[in-house]
Amino acid sequence: MNKLSRKQIQVLVQACRKAFLHAATQARARGVWFDDSPAAFDAYRHALVMAACGKPGLTHASNDDFNLILAECQTAIGADDKALNSLLNAGTEKVRQLRAVLWGKLESAGLPAEYGQSIAIDRWGSTVEDLTEPQLKQILFTVVNRIRAKAKRHATPNPEPETRNPEPAPSPLHDSTLHDSTL
Repeated sequence: MNKLSRKQIQVLVQACRKAFLHAATQARARGVWFDDSPAAFDAYRHALVMAACGKPGLTHASNDDFNLILAECQTAIGADDKALNSLLNAGTEKVRQLRAVLWGKLESAGLPAEYGQSIAIDRWGSTVEDLTEPQLKQILFTVVNRIRAKAKRHATPNPEPETRNPEPAPSPLHDSTLHDSTL
């Protein structure tokens, strides 16, 4: 589980600040006092993160939580259409990433994309785009293992068969070049 990057944290802090300012504007429009101090913003941000992913703050959140937190901030400002897209991205992010890794592995090995598609169709009767996360992982591992096996076959020539009683390697103590017979 990877923690959020600095850039992801910056994006989420900006989204939380936008939600905080939206809440402040709404409260003031209704004539309600709103604490807009930095401490109040921190408490608001922590509450948004806790509501989104159940973690106490952004430093405890992982990459899997990014879209969930972003969706919570977007909901807070009333951008429900954007929040829905973020939630959908959160649910399909791993699958999308696995597909990208699969296509990258195939490309780096010089194999066509149809190779991955044919494995998917042979095993599950559907294309790579329709597979679930566990199925994609299985195909990815299959492709990686086949690429490694192919590389290993081409990298090592056929070794000579070993004999049962191989001759021992000459010992440096018995090497004639070490003994000077002219002494």
